[in-house]
Amino acid sequence: MKTTDGGKNWVEKQVNVKPGYYEALAIFFLDENTGILGGLRYLDNGKIEGESYFTKNAGQSWNIKSEYVNLNKVKLVNNNIFASGKSLYKISIP
Repeated sequence: MKTTDGGKNWVEKQVNVKPGYYEALAIFFLDENTGILGGLRYLDNGKIEGESYFTKNAGQSWNIKSEYVNLNKVKLVNNNIFASGKSLYKISIP
């Protein structure tokens, strides 16, 4: 969902990620254009993979970044982005 009026109105946005079942666990926007989406991909063989995606165009497109695994919390601390998942990460927006 996206709002441009402080939450008064919302528009549904599709996130183009790899096909299959994806569970979003965390989403964080540094500004109106730059964001991070972290979650899990459930595979047909029963395995679960952590996947993270990044956008620089307000969610119009998302690029996968596999080095950040199972992100479920994202915080901005002193102009640095930190996330937890399989590990604790200091994030650099690609």
